[in-house]
Amino acid sequence: MRDGLKKTCKNALSLQSVSNPKEGTMKVKFNKIIMSMLMVVLAMGLTTIQNAQTKKSKEKSEQTGEQDIPASYLDVFHAKEKAFSLRVSNRKDIYRLKIIVANFGDSETKPKFDKILKDYKEGVKVLYKNKFVQASKLLEENRKNIRELYAIFSRQYHNKAAELLNECADLLVETELSESIEPGSANRSKDKLIRKIRNRLSVAYAQLNLGSEFENLKNYPEAVAHFRVAKYHGIQILKELAETEEDKRKIEKKYAVDLADAENMVAKKSSKSS
Repeated sequence: MRDGLKKTCKNALSLQSVSNPKEGTMKVKFNKIIMSMLMVVLAMGLTTIQNAQTKKSKEKSEQTGEQDIPASYLDVFHAKEKAFSLRVSNRKDIYRLKIIVANFGDSETKPKFDKILKDYKEGVKVLYKNKFVQASKLLEENRKNIRELYAIFSRQYHNKAAELLNECADLLVETELSESIEPGSANRSKDKLIRKIRNRLSVAYAQLNLGSEFENLKNYPEAVAHFRVAKYHGIQILKELAETEEDKRKIEKKYAVDLADAENMVAKKSSKSS
């Protein structure tokens, strides 16, 4: 197209060789106008072709989802390593979250988990298609959403663990006072139990503090793990301080979901409804 326009321009300029000077001047002006028009047409044609190619390239990129893939082999290599690493780490956290959501999920957290699971499957599917850069981005976004959901549960676990241990501390103080105020062999026999509970409560608060530290570091999976242990110790203390076997059974029933969760298990439906 460009060569044809140049040839036309050249032929137009050849018309300048005329005998009459006045007529020649008019023809020169006419040729300049023609030349300008041809240049405009040429520019418009090239712009149209370029825009069409750009649009076609963009549509192809959108279809493949690889619009930002770098040409560098090194970048693709690193993206591949990262994607495979995220595939493993995200899967582990999703498995843990599945149990947590089953035990304590609500109308806010369950849809978030469903989206996380769906996005993870999509990211891994793209990875297996060897689209490493795109897979790396999808799984990194998936990782971010996992952290955000873990943060929600971390706050819930933290609050419940702190509440439980505070109740345990109150009961321990009451038990110690009861023993010292009311003399007798029956009360003195509780000395061993009180020492045991005091040690367990100390361990529980240590776990609570570790969970808080990991929470501040935004390592929410580790924080949840420590809060779980703190809750477990708290429940055991309540059982040990229970006056009767019936009281112990009530505590076990009340915290059945927490006890199952502490063992990384989904509580039975009857436990949740009670």
